[in-house]
Amino acid sequence: MNNKSSQSVVYLLLFLSIAGIMFLQIVNVKAASSNRYYAGYYYYGYSGTAPDGVQAEIFTRNTGIPPYFEFVGEWDTIIINYSPMYWVQLGYTIHWAWIIFPIIPFATVDFYREKWDANGHGFWWLIPLKPLFDHYYKYKLLLTGPYEFSYYVYEGATTIYSGIISVTHYIPRDLQAFVETTHTGINIGGSHFYYLRYHESGASWPLWNKHYPTVDYPYSLNQISHYEFSASGGG
Repeated sequence: MNNKSSQSVVYLLLFLSIAGIMFLQIVNVKAASSNRYYAGYYYYGYSGTAPDGVQAEIFTRNTGIPPYFEFVGEWDTIIINYSPMYWVQLGYTIHWAWIIFPIIPFATVDFYREKWDANGHGFWWLIPLKPLFDHYYKYKLLLTGPYEFSYYVYEGATTIYSGIISVTHYIPRDLQAFVETTHTGINIGGSHFYYLRYHESGASWPLWNKHYPTVDYPYSLNQISHYEFSASGGG
């Protein structure tokens, strides 16, 4: 083995040693499974031009997920086109990740932001701060300029995360707030969304004054009001 080859081996071993203490998360939560099950609210339900902002207080619940490519997410979103389907989304998910050397899977929880537009799919973990279980967080999305939405995550009055999601299409068509799973073995009991709010230009953040529910078997939805619901079932 020549000197150059020896150096290459040393660099490879050094890389693997460093990688051994790093975590590799699933890059795209939407690619985890082809199955989707939902429980939650639309604002309009596929019609009209929606308000330009959405806000929800969502309880972070601790639940188990089957190995190794399943997840549960809870989020609010602004649909910016229904055909093709484009959106911006903000929430948290419990998902699988791996220590890459050695390969060890583990379940973890993270905030995230997401979009889908004419340029394709974009998904980003919000790190390093993670949600705490049994806590409420407020998730807010707002159209703040042509081709951009601002996002905010709050714990109480404290802003944890904020930033911009750039898109190619920006006409709001609907608002949504949902629990989403990839496996009916995931129990969503204890899921709670409240103070669902919308925003229109020149207005404050009034509570939702209407909703269109949807729920997939085996889940159930408790429609407390237009702006509050809980969900259960599965497992």
